[in-house]
Amino acid sequence: METPNTDPDRTPAGDSAARGALPEAGKASDSGRSAASELSVAERQVNILRDKLRHIDRQLASATQNNSKLVSMLET
Repeated sequence: METPNTDPDRTPAGDSAARGALPEAGKASDSGRSAASELSVAERQVNILRDKLRHIDRQLASATQNNSKLVSMLET
């Protein structure tokens, strides 16, 4: 599932810079900041996904433990 773009510094797909047009002389540093901003957003998204994975791993461990208890009760 793709997260919608909420980063105001990110270049939209229809922008002339995204189509390969050369940036104006004063805008070269802006593209560097945009790239850094996009990288920062990507790093935050990776951290969010890692947190979700840890949460799911804990849920799986808990479910496995509960399943073992239920199997033991059924065998008794």
